[in-house]
Amino acid sequence: FGRIFSERVVELARSIPKGRVTTYGDLARAAGAGSMASRSITSILGGSERVTYEETTRLARRGHTVHVMSRDFYPERPSEEVIRGVTEYRYRCTEASGIAFLLRAIKNGRRLFESLDGRFHYDLIHLIHPITALSINLSRTAKGRPKVYTFLSPIDQSYFLPKPKVF
Repeated sequence: FGRIFSERVVELARSIPKGRVTTYGDLARAAGAGSMASRSITSILGGSERVTYEETTRLARRGHTVHVMSRDFYPERPSEEVIRGVTEYRYRCTEASGIAFLLRAIKNGRRLFESLDGRFHYDLIHLIHPITALSINLSRTAKGRPKVYTFLSPIDQSYFLPKPKVF
């Protein structure tokens, strides 16, 4: 995964022959996306990932120490990685659906936050994605800590759009 996700998508989009079309979903899968977004700053799939990437890398360029927690559906990736000055920590999720996915994501997210909280002092916790935010808020060590929650959307609406035909 040498390049960020959006760079791989652009490269693939540019390779589509003139007069042919495809969907963003097909491009995303060809670029390495699974059935759900990892919400990693290396996998910019949409607006919320772009906002997170831009905010965190700009803070890092200004000299701030920035840590990001994200869900990870790709076991081949490292659980910790520095991306343009931002340290991203990933907690594993399965592709299970429904309540099993939610419970596993919350448990693994809370566990990761508590291990990080024991190693680092956080002046502020900025919560963006609902599942990660919930896992941190359920942690006893996060109680009483300064937090900001940025609500970008309730759910990725693209999951509900019909898939267009590829010509």
